[in-house]
Amino acid sequence: MLCLLIGITLISLCIGENGIDISYLRSIADSSYDETQHLIITQLRLPRTLLALSVGGLLGFSGIVLQTLFRNPLVEPYTLGISGGSLLGVALCISLELTQVFGVFSTMLFAIIGAITTVFIVLSTISRHKSDTYSMLLTGIMISISSGAFTTLLISISTREQMTCIISWSIGSLESTMPWQSIAGCIITTLLFIVSPLLGNTMNGLLLGRNMAHFLGINVRVAIPFLFVISSIATAFCVSIVGMIAFIGMIVPHIIRTTIGSDQRIALPAGIMTGALVLLSCDIIARHIIYPRELPVGVVTGIIGGVIFIWINHKQRHSA
Repeated sequence: MLCLLIGITLISLCIGENGIDISYLRSIADSSYDETQHLIITQLRLPRTLLALSVGGLLGFSGIVLQTLFRNPLVEPYTLGISGGSLLGVALCISLELTQVFGVFSTMLFAIIGAITTVFIVLSTISRHKSDTYSMLLTGIMISISSGAFTTLLISISTREQMTCIISWSIGSLESTMPWQSIAGCIITTLLFIVSPLLGNTMNGLLLGRNMAHFLGINVRVAIPFLFVISSIATAFCVSIVGMIAFIGMIVPHIIRTTIGSDQRIALPAGIMTGALVLLSCDIIARHIIYPRELPVGVVTGIIGGVIFIWINHKQRHSA
């Protein structure tokens, strides 16, 4: 997987309108480079590639955590309403022009607020229904639908410029990437990659069910909200930076289960790497499938993920 990541990263850096030979990357390190190509790589392609790797890794991590908590292969941040809540927060920030008040980090702040609000609403079913995962899932789906409706309302009453901005955020794109976003994403993803094996035993216990996890000494009432909040904040960061990218969190856990297995000590870090690989591959497709124009990467992940979603659902019904 590491070899695949290195290979797809080199492809992302080298192909484009101005093709760059792989051997030329070495000359950049040696400071014997062409200034134009240096700017293309360091200012355009490298930040975008790093952001795709980090966002894909975070969405892969969130998908594995949520599917473990709910023990349902169709659960992911998009279907659970976390992405929708984050997008609603961003839409509110844009439509109310709060960027003038809170500055450059305003969209990130309101995306996290939207995600945390969704988490609190979903987690409220724990005390009322003794952590019935079906009730939590149903609540998440309703929040997703309601958030989409409110976002559409904000689009309808916004100015043309605000409308364009909100719509582009709802599709998901890596086109406008800032270096600080790539750096922040890499730092967060690296930290999660290091910590993720430590969460493996707790996740393995939760896979066996609440009662068995309790007998194994896991504090379920703390573990479930903690993991839920961590995955939600990771999702909110992704939405605040690149918009709502669907189905990565559903595709990655399925790939991990069929190739590596269910041991979460291995599945979590492998899921981060797989998510990075999947999103960067989709971004390369988005950049070149209708060249010289470019598709938003959310369109590519939506089409591929939608097909896989239908296939998994069809497979579940026939195996039941």
